[in-house]
Amino acid sequence: MIFTPNQENIKANTQKVLLFMKEIKSKLSNSDYFLKVYYAINVFGFFISFLPFGESLFYYHTINLLNLQILNYPIAAIVEPNILMLAMSIVSSFYAFHMIEGTWKKKEIIKFALMIHTTTTILIGITIYLIYRITDGEVALLDEIINGLVPISAALFVPIKQFLPDVAIFTTPFGRIKNTHLPFCCIFFTLLFYLIGFVRYVCIFQTTFAIQLAWIYLRFYQENPNDNTTTGDLSDHFAWHTLFPRIAHKPLIQIGNVCYNLMIKLNLYKPVVLVDVNAMSSVPLTGIVPSDPVEAQRSRDAERRRQKALNDLKARLAKNKVEKSINISPSQDETETLESVKVDTSKQIL
Repeated sequence: MIFTPNQENIKANTQKVLLFMKEIKSKLSNSDYFLKVYYAINVFGFFISFLPFGESLFYYHTINLLNLQILNYPIAAIVEPNILMLAMSIVSSFYAFHMIEGTWKKKEIIKFALMIHTTTTILIGITIYLIYRITDGEVALLDEIINGLVPISAALFVPIKQFLPDVAIFTTPFGRIKNTHLPFCCIFFTLLFYLIGFVRYVCIFQTTFAIQLAWIYLRFYQENPNDNTTTGDLSDHFAWHTLFPRIAHKPLIQIGNVCYNLMIKLNLYKPVVLVDVNAMSSVPLTGIVPSDPVEAQRSRDAERRRQKALNDLKARLAKNKVEKSINISPSQDETETLESVKVDTSKQIL
């Protein structure tokens, strides 16, 4: 079936894009200094990559990683020569920061970014080395560029998916793109752009590893700032298979269960054990404070939804002000003009 866009779909998507640009403009002007510094680092790294000596000084290749030449990597990490990856970094950080700023502290954001970026880079080094051995020494693999903040940019789509509900963003010929599809879309479009020749080969590993590591951390290990007895987000909305389209959920659920059991056997994660305190009739409960992890998780989800609703309300109020100031109905203008003419004419007759 060939998709033929009608005027209604074009108009709806155009309005969404215009509102999106207005929202970005208003939020950028009122952004926190923390986010503005991150933008400045990204833009600065993009421009210095085009300097005559930029490639020789700031480009970091896979051979440097395999030789453990890590002293010049921190500078290379901020140098991004690809404008598509730069755009992804700005968009993901823009939305993620406004989602998590009410729940995460800046210390937690920095910890999350450094941990994901460092771990992803180490995994890329191991993967490139294995591929190099399997392919009998493919020299081109050693010349791949591992620059930019691509792992952080991709990882930020995971907390966006965690905080946002399952709501459609755009309508496409193949279906609706929802908030829950953002991590998968990041990997898919990175792979597509690589096949076209727009992005680097290593970007596929950077986005895939970063998204998977970000989900593992947020799912099992992130400390709850309001409750020290629970870690991670065990809600059904944040299950691993929800990162992918619904058509692939059934096999992915089975794969997720196998990986979950493997993590338990390797002592990488200890599952929460629920204890029925009411059934412990023979045990004196004096001094015992019952702690229900499920209830704690529910309260945490409720707090996250409350923060999200508050941010949405602020954004909606700001958007309404912009629409009222810009979108003036022409029919109202004509009516007001005609009414003024009638009043003036009546005065002349009298």
